[in-house]
Amino acid sequence: MSTTHRQTTSSGAGASSAAPSKYSFSRCGSEGAFRVAWWVSGAADRRGEVKMRYSLDKLRVADGWIAATDGRRLHAYRGDALQLPEGFYRIARRTTNYIVVELCHEGDVNIFPNWHEIVPTSYAAMAQIGDAAVASMALARRGIFVEPAYLADLFASETVSRWTVKVQADPGAGPVVFDGGAGFFAMVMPRVVDYDVAWRECSDQSDSDRLGGDVAGESAEDQVQAEQQRKENDNGDTMCNPVI
Repeated sequence: MSTTHRQTTSSGAGASSAAPSKYSFSRCGSEGAFRVAWWVSGAADRRGEVKMRYSLDKLRVADGWIAATDGRRLHAYRGDALQLPEGFYRIARRTTNYIVVELCHEGDVNIFPNWHEIVPTSYAAMAQIGDAAVASMALARRGIFVEPAYLADLFASETVSRWTVKVQADPGAGPVVFDGGAGFFAMVMPRVVDYDVAWRECSDQSDSDRLGGDVAGESAEDQVQAEQQRKENDNGDTMCNPVI
């Protein structure tokens, strides 16, 4: 028996048979469904920072998958924990214990990146990792630098305890893949950094400092400036490239 709450907001004749437009998930209702919805929605562009012709601030349900992406990372789930009709869903409310999504009308959405096209078909290395900081260090040692906040959101899943992290031989070839099993899947685009400088600064720190600190050895101010520069001079390495 499903404990997902469905709220119909239609009015007028035939409202009683109208399809629900809002779906809510809570810890005290169906915690499994809530965990999936909360984790997937963590990758959406909820602050409206990405101005494109894509619907990056919404969830997309299609072909058995529910997915969200802000253009640089993607969280996706395939399974029966969430029973949502296909379509786009606006994140109406999201707290630590409650999430509400609202089915969008056709005129309120654009297109969603065809993320399946950029899933790598071969990998140079794989590892089972259960901690964001350890993942940061493991990737850095291969010359791959990922936004710490993205890894924190990814490893915040309360369902997946360990992820299979998969990387390609060329660090700049495409996304880093995270396979959590049981239908959980994620991808993150690497950061564009000066490899020689970042690696030298990272190597100057002790292992303990590196595991608990910033991947590239940057100060908070340096990271803010780097992020601003990235937004101003985007190199195009996003989840959206295949369908532009």
